[in-house]
Amino acid sequence: MAVAGVGAIAVARARTPRQAAATGWSRVVEVGYPAIAPASPFPPGPLARLLVAGAARMNKGIDLVADLAGRLARRGDGVELLVQTTGKRRSGGRGNRESAAIEALGRSGMRGLRLDPGAPDRAEYAARFRGALVLTPYDPAKFADNVSGIALDALLHGAPVVATAGSWQARVVERFGAGTVMRRWDADSLEAAVDEARARWDEVTAGAQRAAAALREEHDPVHLVRALAQGAR
Repeated sequence: MAVAGVGAIAVARARTPRQAAATGWSRVVEVGYPAIAPASPFPPGPLARLLVAGAARMNKGIDLVADLAGRLARRGDGVELLVQTTGKRRSGGRGNRESAAIEALGRSGMRGLRLDPGAPDRAEYAARFRGALVLTPYDPAKFADNVSGIALDALLHGAPVVATAGSWQARVVERFGAGTVMRRWDADSLEAAVDEARARWDEVTAGAQRAAAALREEHDPVHLVRALAQGAR
């Protein structure tokens, strides 16, 4: 997040501080996307579930998740797959493609599948990260620079993440070894990344603990508050 100001200070949507400065801001300070971390991450433990949190959207790979469920069913894999199937945040609605993907999930025959049509409260949302491998198979073109709140929350809670190469969260995952990266935005790569994370579970959970410690400080909202306070003087 770039915080910039000419006389006063404001939030500017820019990929880099240099780009913000090029638009005419005289003072630019870069701060991490503000996020409130839990008191401590969940301790490492056995895999409890695969988790897809947040609204079901095509650009977040809900169709790839449906394909994964079918593949796991055919393999006889009994892992739990918890998928939040709520619509888009503003409208609450879904398009035809999202609806078709959710219907495909229901037809997958995966015995560990849990579809949740409601949005959990904050406590339940956080609890789902315990023992979870969090799937964020997002469109890399749409999420190259967008901070994923789901991925950030997952890592702050000590949950490793599967991410698409080229996305913001993929860079964080690679930085800490806190999960695995899909080399392409397709179902084959999602299945391979999930299998790799499960095979290296002790490694990726250790990486998620490292990420939680570092990101807690980097994304502390105090950095934004200080930048705003300094700019107001």
